[in-house]
Amino acid sequence: MKKLSKIMCYIGVGVLCFGVYYLCIDSMSWWLASVISFICGLILSYFINKKYKFMSSINKFIFSGILIFLVDIIVMNILIALFGIENSALLKVIVIIIELILCYMFTLLFKKNDKKKVIFISSTGGHLNELLQLKPLITKYDSYLITEKTKSNKNLKDKYNNVSYLVYGTKKNLFTYFFIFSFNIIKSFILYLKIRPDAIVTTGTHTAVPMCYIGRILGSKVIFIETFANSTTKTVAGKLVYPIANTFVVQWESMLELYPKAIYGGWIY
Repeated sequence: MKKLSKIMCYIGVGVLCFGVYYLCIDSMSWWLASVISFICGLILSYFINKKYKFMSSINKFIFSGILIFLVDIIVMNILIALFGIENSALLKVIVIIIELILCYMFTLLFKKNDKKKVIFISSTGGHLNELLQLKPLITKYDSYLITEKTKSNKNLKDKYNNVSYLVYGTKKNLFTYFFIFSFNIIKSFILYLKIRPDAIVTTGTHTAVPMCYIGRILGSKVIFIETFANSTTKTVAGKLVYPIANTFVVQWESMLELYPKAIYGGWIY
């Protein structure tokens, strides 16, 4: 029903624009009539968006309006040049049909998912075990689970939707780890652009750090949960992400001395 209402709003805006256009076209030039009808459409779109919040930004309405406006002008001039049907009933019918098709296409293009997109990312092992304790949150949002691929977690795709893997690497061999970590940075960037999450939640460690920085730079919220295993010392990942995290959670109250701006959340288990 909400989708139908959104479509009807777009069609309403389109019909209004061209209703105004054809009322004005007989008394003024086509370009001035187009500008006036376009402005009327933007005004109506603004109030629709303000009341019903169909779109995440009025900029999307403006973008849609500009494209529709340009396509209409091109189509009208082509029809006039080829068939000489300026101001005819046929021209009006053709342009209105094109307008309605464009309205519907933009409705599909800019439809908004009600659920927020969230990346849940961690290294494999204990960090992943802690992350999976957040299963109620993972199922609540449009979630994407990212971890290192190992034999122990290859079946995650059977339990969760939208699972992606990074390459497993260990610092024991620094030479190979350098190339693995570099590859994971690139893959994290690609995954981020593909998902465009609203937030990134992580329990560490090194595998998750690049995604946190990518997300912070590009506007996502970063939520870091320091591992349960550390009650008196900082992790390397914690040190790196603490300055940029929107929310930093510790599981031991004693860790507030090390992370003064953190939130004490208690044990994740």
